[in-house]
Amino acid sequence: MAQSKYERGKAWRARRKIRLVYAFGSRCGQCGLVDDPVVYDFHHLNPTEKDFQLTSGKMVAWETLVAEAKKCAMICSHCHRKYHSGVISLKSDMPTFDESLIPKELTHDVVVNRSTAVARRSHSMTIS
Repeated sequence: MAQSKYERGKAWRARRKIRLVYAFGSRCGQCGLVDDPVVYDFHHLNPTEKDFQLTSGKMVAWETLVAEAKKCAMICSHCHRKYHSGVISLKSDMPTFDESLIPKELTHDVVVNRSTAVARRSHSMTIS
């Protein structure tokens, strides 16, 4: 049975998020948490430069998404909430977007099983 427009859009957004997570090093830039892509937020370091929210679902070219991602840091939802509540300050040496970190098999718009991507990322990285 063919996927609905909603299902195709949802799958496309999940693939895009996985690619972004890899490009930021697959861990929270603040605390180092390695987890499922759903826990990560993309925080604009300078809100005045924000053109759109990376996870808005807006269908844009990959190059446009990359340009916006380079204005952000990837942090887990816990650190993001703590930052906006004034509990923590963001580290000055946050990892930046690096497209070369995206595995070759994810550089094309292919169907990705999120649990496989999470398991692969967890086993291939160690937290220091």
